[in-house]
Amino acid sequence: MITRTTMRTNREARVAADTERTADAPPRAAGGLTRRLSGSTHPSGLGVDFTVESDGAVRGTWRPLDRFESYVGVLHGGVTATLLDSAMNHVLTVRGIIALTGELNVRFRRVVRTDAPVEVRAWLERAHGALMHLAAELCQDGVRCARGTARFMRVSDTARPADGA
Repeated sequence: MITRTTMRTNREARVAADTERTADAPPRAAGGLTRRLSGSTHPSGLGVDFTVESDGAVRGTWRPLDRFESYVGVLHGGVTATLLDSAMNHVLTVRGIIALTGELNVRFRRVVRTDAPVEVRAWLERAHGALMHLAAELCQDGVRCARGTARFMRVSDTARPADGA
C-alpha cells in the first residue's frame, strides 16, 4: 500500500537525485544549448537543425519517422506541437534568452504525413518585458499544415537547462 508518506519520500528522493545529477554540471550560455527534443545532438532528439535567418527567425527541416505516427501515415499532433514549440524556443535561445512556455496554441489545418519532410519556421512577434509572443508554422510540400502561437516567460539568468537540453 502506498501512503502519503511514501509518496512524499519518493518525490523527495527524485528531487534529491535530480539536484545531485545537475549540481556539478557547468553553467552553459543559452546561445550554446542543444535542444533535448528537437536538437540533432541528443540521442533521443527529433534531429532538427535550425538555421537563423537574417530577420532573427529560425527555420528547420525534419523528416517524420514512422514511430511518431498516430495513425498509419499520419504524424501525431503532439509531435507537431513539440516541433512548433521547440522552434519558437530556439528563436529565444539564439538571442541568449532562457524562457519557459507559458501558453501554447496550435491550429491544425491539414494532416501532416510521415512520407515527406516538413519545414518548421518560427519568429518573435513582440516582447513586453519578460513576456514574449512568438509564432511558428509547419509546412509540408509548400502547404501550411499547422500554425502555433505562444507566450514565453523569461526565467532568471541563473536558470540552467537539464543535461542534454
